[in-house]
Amino acid sequence: MYKSKILFIAALLFLNIKIFPQPKYADPFTFEFKKISESIYVAWRPDHLKQIVEGNSIIIINEKDVVVVDATGSPRGARQIVAKIKELTDKPVRYLINTHGHGDHTLGCQEFVKSFPGCEIISHPETRKYMLAPKGSTGAVRGIAYVYEWQTEEGINARKKSFAEYKEEIKKEAKPGYEIFLKRIDEFLDHDMEIRRQEYMNVIITPPTLTVENKLTLFRGEREIQIRFLGKGDTPGDIWVYLPKEKILCTGDAVVHPIPFGYTSFPIEWLETLKKVRAEINFDIMIPGHGDIHYDNKYISLLIEVMESIQKQVKEAVEKGLTLEQTYEYVNISDIENKFTNGDYEKTFYFEGWFKQPNISNTYNEMTKK
Repeated sequence: MYKSKILFIAALLFLNIKIFPQPKYADPFTFEFKKISESIYVAWRPDHLKQIVEGNSIIIINEKDVVVVDATGSPRGARQIVAKIKELTDKPVRYLINTHGHGDHTLGCQEFVKSFPGCEIISHPETRKYMLAPKGSTGAVRGIAYVYEWQTEEGINARKKSFAEYKEEIKKEAKPGYEIFLKRIDEFLDHDMEIRRQEYMNVIITPPTLTVENKLTLFRGEREIQIRFLGKGDTPGDIWVYLPKEKILCTGDAVVHPIPFGYTSFPIEWLETLKKVRAEINFDIMIPGHGDIHYDNKYISLLIEVMESIQKQVKEAVEKGLTLEQTYEYVNISDIENKFTNGDYEKTFYFEGWFKQPNISNTYNEMTKK
């Protein structure tokens, strides 16, 4: 029961759900810009665990135009990216690439279309389907419709109650670092989600206008930009953006640092996709969907290691006839987990809720065909 509550609360934090504002906190949508080269920049939030989660956005300035990878999770965030582009160049954004459909990467799309008429949005067909999910959609076809759900008073009150109960459990356990985590929850509830609520009121779902099934290559002057689908990963429509000349790889949420995501994942195929990327793509710089920029493939190798271990142990559990709840207890990845968390309580909490439990659950369901 406790593990289920961890997963539920972490999911609520991840999916961004409401509450009442207090003016003592900073704007959660403030991005910083990191220069990768003379013509490539990354917009990111250095505090990668702060709620609300916000995806990285990559600006690629070409000979005559600009290509952007991912639009951030709100019109407000996207306007920062647009302003930075206009500061850097007078060239228009010709293409916006959605690496996948999650709102923290796509809910800013409208600002690019508004600011740069003629801008085309590119994604995998599954991402377009995800973004076109109508209001009221549930289950496997829920898609971007979660944007509308938090507006109901019933949903808000239920989540407020769950957070209050969980805060009391955290206080009773008093594990090292718990005070920091409680401050995170307070900031999330007291301030950040009201800003998200305001942003959702202004969102116009702006789906892709072009889709790519397997591979599309853009030639923008001297620059080559490969848009590749290599298999399911964190979502059924994950695409990777690769610049072969610069050896830069943009991963979307197929790779997230420091704590990977796994709610909507397809672990068995995801593992094979990661192996394919490691074997086939020669990159020196990797820009993940969230988190720090990497200059080797060690983090992808770590993801492969942890997923191989989970799948091996889940397979054993299934062969023993264990239930899903029993499988949660059976799988032990503590040594590998520490490579992600370094024993930090907050990171451990997120690793458990964002990655470990959903990865075990999805792997179990795939292996038992549930």
